[in-house]
Amino acid sequence: MSYQPKPETEEKAISYLRGKSNVKPLELATAISISKRISQSICIYLHTKGKLLRDGRSYTWDPIDAAAADRIYDERVYSLLELLDERIHLGGEHNRAVANSYRAGMIDSCVDNRQWTDTLQKIRTRLLNCLKVRNPILLLDIEREIALDIPTWAGDLYKRTPYAKQQLTAERRMAYAARKRRPLDEDFFAARQDKVDARKRAAREAREEADRILQAEAVTMLARLNTQDPCSLNLALQILRDMGPEKAGRLFLPRPMSPDDAEMEAAIPF
Repeated sequence: MSYQPKPETEEKAISYLRGKSNVKPLELATAISISKRISQSICIYLHTKGKLLRDGRSYTWDPIDAAAADRIYDERVYSLLELLDERIHLGGEHNRAVANSYRAGMIDSCVDNRQWTDTLQKIRTRLLNCLKVRNPILLLDIEREIALDIPTWAGDLYKRTPYAKQQLTAERRMAYAARKRRPLDEDFFAARQDKVDARKRAAREAREEADRILQAEAVTMLARLNTQDPCSLNLALQILRDMGPEKAGRLFLPRPMSPDDAEMEAAIPF
């Protein structure tokens, strides 16, 4: 950061760039009546100081100033504290339920299913220091420790509201509608439609073949049961769908007759 602009030139540039986005150095040079080379140097200088965000050849004013940074820091610390308090409370309730089940003799151990919260309590103690001392590095290290016990903590804290999802969907549709149209390639879409039709046709033929195999298995099962009742056919098809041909076949295999069964059958008068 060897270049140092004049104070009045820097103030003019900041006044023009504040709150703007996608500003190119040439636009800045025209707006505040300076050369393009000086404009490029001022943009690089302000980008190095953290006042501008670079996006390709253009620059955007960074909306996060010192006050906004303090507010974001405090909100993050309080959100993490609420998350830790909730997880510690839920873990305590779960552990009490496990202990009651152990006392009642319903489980053999009160340690296996226990949810340990000792590390979360230590993390909470460290996190309380971030309320007194603004230390972003300490907060970053605490977030690393939280991720070891709660890998999904960021997704649990930050979620889009239904309204934000609707707005994002609308913006994407508008951007998609405003995109540069390409010339329609009829051969590409015709070939793609042929592939889609072939895939659907193959899936339909596979389903029909599976139905034929299932029907044959059902007829074989009815032959083992020595019946041709339509209701029995529907029942056999349902059993084959639920259990599979292999298990259903083992279920309806003829069982060899034991000596006790032979004596019982001989004792039954006809």
